[in-house]
Amino acid sequence: MILTIPRALPSWNQFYAGVHWAQRRKLATLWHALVAEQVRGVGKLPPFSSPVNIIVTRYGSPAIDPDNICAKLAIDGLVRARVLWDDGPMYVDGVTLYSRKSKTRWTQIEVRESK
Repeated sequence: MILTIPRALPSWNQFYAGVHWAQRRKLATLWHALVAEQVRGVGKLPPFSSPVNIIVTRYGSPAIDPDNICAKLAIDGLVRARVLWDDGPMYVDGVTLYSRKSKTRWTQIEVRESK
């Protein structure tokens, strides 16, 4: 499953640096809704029954360090949208993060069953 979100995930620095908890909660809620909207566009899917690998690619300018991408917001959105039962190690084998420079800001989330 591949989802395209028309926003770039924030960096961990943007998420935490001097940001009040209520603002962080608002941003998390927004990302959960964005992911759920894209999942609805794919159609009714049962949750993955086997562990998955998640590949998150953030596009924007400037490109940021991949380890600074706040992918947790999107992954929690997958759980809330019932694509995954949970984001723990029993359900998610791994998460790979990529950052690409782009004139437009967006995020691609790919969920693949582990082999």
